[in-house]
Amino acid sequence: MSIEVRESVRGEMIADCLVLAFGANVDLGVEGVLDAITEVLTYAADPLVKISIEDSKGKKRTYAVDEAKLILRERHGFRFFRAIPRSEVGNLAAAWLTAVLAYCYSQNAKTLFLGVPKLHESETLRSHVKLVEALVARAIVPQYGFGFEREYGLGPEYFASGVVSNATSKEVKQTDWSRITAWGDERAGSPEAHPRRHRYTRGMILDVFPMNVLTDIHLRQLVFEVSLMDWIVQRTGRQSLVEISEKCYLWNVQIEDCAPISTVLRDAGLIIANPVTRTR
Repeated sequence: MSIEVRESVRGEMIADCLVLAFGANVDLGVEGVLDAITEVLTYAADPLVKISIEDSKGKKRTYAVDEAKLILRERHGFRFFRAIPRSEVGNLAAAWLTAVLAYCYSQNAKTLFLGVPKLHESETLRSHVKLVEALVARAIVPQYGFGFEREYGLGPEYFASGVVSNATSKEVKQTDWSRITAWGDERAGSPEAHPRRHRYTRGMILDVFPMNVLTDIHLRQLVFEVSLMDWIVQRTGRQSLVEISEKCYLWNVQIEDCAPISTVLRDAGLIIANPVTRTR
């Protein structure tokens, strides 16, 4: 986790990633969000040292953490910020190993992204669980989220914004391209103006991922004649569903089970992405 990792090597490495979506009433610039990020990066032994903010006018500037908190509190609005841990000081934004990104380009598409190097199979997404727990403990509850692993050369952060670029060091497969753009399309515009979008707020999911951040609304949906909660317990076991709060749950799925489970939930009308596309 340092700037000494060559770009050619970095592109082949795997990032563990988490995308969290929030409602229009959530301010991702509040101190509680930054405190949660600080807690998680400290847990990952890569403490937060700086924050780069793009303001509502598109101007970017990097601040020390305490100064950034003050700026966000006083200005009450930003388009994007990047939390910079110790390992990333001096790295280009497009060449990160550890990243916490907050997107607020739209009131209806507020997104938090966490990406860290996949170092040990046994520790898959542990920092990501900590982030969800830290946010919920501060009454900052996501509407939906998903965790996955992805090669750095394939632009892991694109899932957060729902935008794909050809600037990756590897070619993004058409199926994966479709999945990312489906997420972007789903979040475009307001729910009032586009009632057929934003279905993840009404109980649908983008697809089945190794980690799925669900609300009680999701778990009340029916998989044919059974609630999704009961279906999950029957299909992947009670231990796969972790309650963070009464309105936030983590559903963990083995990578090899994501495809067959997705097929069933698609038939039940709960999957957004079309056609079926998957990331490792």
